[in-house]
Amino acid sequence: MTDLLDRLAARPRVLVVEDQPQLRAALSRFLRLKGCDVEAAADGAEGLVKLTCYHFDAVVSDVQMPKLDGPAFYEHAVALRPYLRRRFLFCSALPPPPSLATDPALRFYAKPIELSDLWARLSDLLGEQQP
Repeated sequence: MTDLLDRLAARPRVLVVEDQPQLRAALSRFLRLKGCDVEAAADGAEGLVKLTCYHFDAVVSDVQMPKLDGPAFYEHAVALRPYLRRRFLFCSALPPPPSLATDPALRFYAKPIELSDLWARLSDLLGEQQP
């Protein structure tokens, strides 16, 4: 019971993976203002390093990135941390790539990002019970 209360009282930890520095900074700042603990990464490769160091409740990720793109990052991330399978929110100006479009656990948000709408979607994701 104490573990559950600790988890409910804890600030959500969110990983933001975005290659555009200004958008990465804006998303991180916004999520901190909403009460999240935030780590940020410039691409999927850097995101994987963060995943080996920290526990996250959710990941907000771009799809098109250098070094390791969103789909490859997602596959590596869920292999490393299987509980994250239902905890990704992808943001992209393009439709979901075929490799991700068939996974019903994934959520997509179309850029340009409206912060209040993004927060609503992330809040829904964070509020879901993990399987």
